[in-house]
Amino acid sequence: MTYVGGERVDNGADIAILDSDRLVICGDTVSADLVGRTDEIRPGFADAFVCEVSTDGQVRWSSFIGGTDIDWTTGLLDDADCDSIVIFGQTLSTDFEGAINQSYAPRDFDGYLAHVTLPPLSNPQLTIRAICPKGGPAEIQWSEAAPGGRIAIAHSADLGISTVPRLRICSGTTLDLDPMALRLGLMRQSEADGGGLIRTSIVPSICGSYLQLLDLTTCTTSNVARIE
Repeated sequence: MTYVGGERVDNGADIAILDSDRLVICGDTVSADLVGRTDEIRPGFADAFVCEVSTDGQVRWSSFIGGTDIDWTTGLLDDADCDSIVIFGQTLSTDFEGAINQSYAPRDFDGYLAHVTLPPLSNPQLTIRAICPKGGPAEIQWSEAAPGGRIAIAHSADLGISTVPRLRICSGTTLDLDPMALRLGLMRQSEADGGGLIRTSIVPSICGSYLQLLDLTTCTTSNVARIE
């Protein structure tokens, strides 16, 4: 069993099984700290949400749907290619994100249909080339992240188990790094092929520590790379 949601009221409305390892859930939430969220902020008082869960119960990502007022979800339909879904429900928001027409009832509920393109599954790979133990120029390179999506590089002195804090993008995602002195920074955007390169320099004191990439589109993590 897997909990989906945040610190306040969350309601699941429907689920679709897209393939052998992709479950997509839609529902309603008033939680601003939805686990796995890829949005900076929750737009309204109560919002619809979409969430992907793997068959082993891991929340991959979640996203708010709606505007600045109340938005409810009734259900969803998946397409034959399993790369998008349509969710439907009710809304009081006159500024529903992505709307192509105006509200028919600005002071009452409208029905809505929303087409949601699902992010591709990603399996990011991370490597680092450095000069240790004396430090100097270094290259951090990654591949197989979400094409054109944002990534963040986490750094820690040792291996361990930590989670991305609540109210952060991809909150609740597990990292394979020691939470003591964990830093989540170096945010960048991947190229169209899902790869990227950061040229930087390192000081001798961080030789022997570890890096891990977090894909901010799919909330998946890379392998852990040691700086050596």
